[in-house]
Amino acid sequence: MSDENTTAEQPDARSFEERVFARFDAIDARLTKLEEAAERRAMETKPIWERAL
Repeated sequence: MSDENTTAEQPDARSFEERVFARFDAIDARLTKLEEAAERRAMETKPIWERAL
């Protein structure tokens, strides 16, 4: 019995870099969604003349 954890024994066999990049992609998608929601809310509260710009 070895205490060594190999990639094949882990439930997610992707490399560390692939997992990190997948997390970055997920965070980026969440941030984009939040930014879009904030922009929509800002447009709802801006005067009409600012929306035309």
